[in-house]
Amino acid sequence: MKRFIVILLVIQILLLTGCTIPFIGEISKPSDSVEGQEMLTAPVNSWMAAQLDSQSSITSNGISLGTQESTPGAVSSMTTEGALAQAATDTINEAAVTSESAISSEAAFASASTGTAVAGETYQVSQDISADMEDISATRYPVTVYYQDGDGCLIPMTRWIQIQQGIARAAVSLCIDSAIAREEVAYYGVYPVIPADTVILGLSIRDGIAVIDFSKHLLQYSGAEAEKNIITSIVYTLTEFKNINGVRILVNGYPQGVLKYGTDISQVLGREDAVINTQTAIAENGQGKVDVFLLKKANEGFTYMAPVSVPVINSSVESDTNVQAARVLLEQLLVKDGENGTFTEIPDNIEILNCSTENEILTLDLSEGFVEYGGNDKEESILKQLAYTVRQLDGIKQLKILVGGHAVQLPEGTDISSGIKIPSTINDVMDR
Repeated sequence: MKRFIVILLVIQILLLTGCTIPFIGEISKPSDSVEGQEMLTAPVNSWMAAQLDSQSSITSNGISLGTQESTPGAVSSMTTEGALAQAATDTINEAAVTSESAISSEAAFASASTGTAVAGETYQVSQDISADMEDISATRYPVTVYYQDGDGCLIPMTRWIQIQQGIARAAVSLCIDSAIAREEVAYYGVYPVIPADTVILGLSIRDGIAVIDFSKHLLQYSGAEAEKNIITSIVYTLTEFKNINGVRILVNGYPQGVLKYGTDISQVLGREDAVINTQTAIAENGQGKVDVFLLKKANEGFTYMAPVSVPVINSSVESDTNVQAARVLLEQLLVKDGENGTFTEIPDNIEILNCSTENEILTLDLSEGFVEYGGNDKEESILKQLAYTVRQLDGIKQLKILVGGHAVQLPEGTDISSGIKIPSTINDVMDR
């Protein structure tokens, strides 16, 4: 009993003096490495950190992502990649670049994804997320680029690429010919347009004008059609971005004049200056052009929507209202015959009885001949032709179709009673 008491006293003394019990040993300090690999603390993205510091909430598609606490080194689980992806999307599509600073699209995208301030720039996160963005990983961004098929017809195609700095540069890069680029798209019956080995030396955006500088390889082509398609592809691909209205093309840092087959790139080019998928000459005196959407079969597996330029009187192009512009577009679509392999599924002898807009909806009243067709494929193609042609109008998000002033059931049963949503992507078959 005495021995037991003595042992207890010794143990208490050891504990009180802070000594280590020999058979337990020292408890090791946590290491900064695990199995030879350094443990890294993930930094908080500065864009996210700004949200944390301000304790603000971001609303996307009507769903609040929650108020964040400003905790260094931590990000609330309510902060999602989807919010970051949508912020980047809206920055590229909606941000206006001020005249006080020449900002490349790379800088604009970086400022959205990292929170870096750019002088004179204001960005706003939209609350409207398209269904297309929700269908895919939040780390991808849709860009529309212009390829050509085997007949030389330019085809717009939406590709979903990794979110990255230089999103506009990345879009144009997809048009540059190479073995890898051809392999990526050959299955779809299309091919890159810009000559192989071409390098993008620089890209800047100011006042809605993109200045893009290419290496000399841009001019290594043969034939007038190749020349026209190269320039048109560049202009159309870049002007798919809402903050780009015109494009200035340089080669090795220098402006060019009239190219060897007659294409003039000495000035800023907009879509109004470039014709697409037509051999019809569009005169400069009193004529402009609009683009209507027809169909083009690229191979046995794929038929695409393709824009075709149609000449119109300039005064009708420069209308002040969406109603007038819509009427001009649709009148040209209804009478346009296909050329160079393009074709239309819209029946002949259709008249526009009325055209109006309200609450971002374009209501189109057509004559009875509109429903005189048959076949599911035709019905779908007709609706796509109408929707993509109307898609060029600002502020229109839905198309409502009436026949003889009444809502009707289409022959093959497509429900259009609540209107057709204007699509945000086109020929979207890749990178899913």
